[in-house]
Amino acid sequence: MHSILSPLLFAVIIHCVMKNALTNLNIDLQWAPGSYYCDLVYKDNIVLLDTLHESTQMMTEAVEKRQEDRAMYVCGKIQKCGLI
Repeated sequence: MHSILSPLLFAVIIHCVMKNALTNLNIDLQWAPGSYYCDLVYKDNIVLLDTLHESTQMMTEAVEKRQEDRAMYVCGKIQKCGLI
């Protein structure tokens, strides 16, 4: 049986990682009038949003550094990353 606490804790931690990593970059896309986003998070999937490859790379590096600071690592054998 799975604990209901695990997904909740993951959501809290990933929210902190994303907020701390992306706050100082000042990269946002207007999603709707008055709403700006640079990331979408659903379960264990993260989408970084921007129109330029360079700023998306900056966000990726910032998130990677922040997650390593918290001892969170992406599994190297599973390639789920992509660029659209």
